Amino acid sequence: RYSYSRSAGKALGLVAAGTGITPIWQVIQAALADPADTTSISLVYASRSADDILLKEELDRAAAEHPGRLRTCYLVSRPGAATTDTLPAGVQLGRIDEVILRTHLPPAPDPSPSSTEREEDACQLLVCGPEPMVRQLCGPRARDGSASPGPGGAANARHPALGGILRKLGYRANQVAWL
Repeated sequence: RYSYSRSAGKALGLVAAGTGITPIWQVIQAALADPADTTSISLVYASRSADDILLKEELDRAAAEHPGRLRTCYLVSRPGAATTDTLPAGVQLGRIDEVILRTHLPPAPDPSPSSTEREEDACQLLVCGPEPMVRQLCGPRARDGSASPGPGGAANARHPALGGILRKLGYRANQVAWL
């Protein structure tokens, strides 16, 4: 369960694949509907082909209406009938990987002891998609709500320790949620 709050941080990174865009779209709508909300939103959305990209028109319209707040990155794993030269605008051939996430998501916090970044200013990430993708990004224990608690004890029993690519990139468990 995830509940968006504009006080969650200055930046929100969203990663979706396939039908996982549906709850992500609800978060985007909630954030953009609040005129007092200034959260910067970055979306990385992967589909099998350009024809499989759900809500593309709505997402593109929202990005055009909120150019300083919503950025989108569309990925397709197969070009389908199109070739890489004829993919729709803004769509690229590829998969969600470290390079894509580092390029399109808000940066992970500076881990150095001299960092002046405040905890409350750190970005938040939300991941939603097929099980293999969530586990690749968040670690093998993602969605293991019944597993033993990760660091932090019982408070994190429903949110196991973060692993996967996002941990490797420097994000902390308290920054990442998955559906």
